Amino acid sequence: RFFIHRVVMRTDDGLITQGDALAQPDPPVDAADVLGRMVGHNRGNRALQLHAPRRLRMTRWLFGRSSLAARLFLRLQRIAPSKTA
Repeated sequence: RFFIHRVVMRTDDGLITQGDALAQPDPPVDAADVLGRMVGHNRGNRALQLHAPRRLRMTRWLFGRSSLAARLFLRLQRIAPSKTA
């Protein structure tokens, strides 16, 4: 399978990666197993920043470690009226 995960650390055993929505890092992978580097991402008409502001990084960190926080946020997003309507 194909995954896109952040490299969070280098060790003697290889690279430690972790998905944004995962609470625990993955087992070490060899650097030769890395296929490339993600430099940008488009979602619809929006370009997502890789180097996000501190507030956004902290929010991602919280949601990645707390499924309750993520569920509450998603529920609030469904309840809130859409600004694009």
